[in-house]
Amino acid sequence: MTARRREMFTTTLSVEMKDALKSYSDESMIPMSKLVEKALSEYLTKNNVN
Repeated sequence: MTARRREMFTTTLSVEMKDALKSYSDESMIPMSKLVEKALSEYLTKNNVN
């Protein structure tokens, strides 16, 4: 059995933010989860959070 490398979590976004995320995801063909993961990674790196 392999270790799980991903976990689910739930969050709430404004309707405008969700619509923008969905629109960009559709245009770029990048899943919303990957976009959120990349954005959080960049934010945490920028703010020196380990």
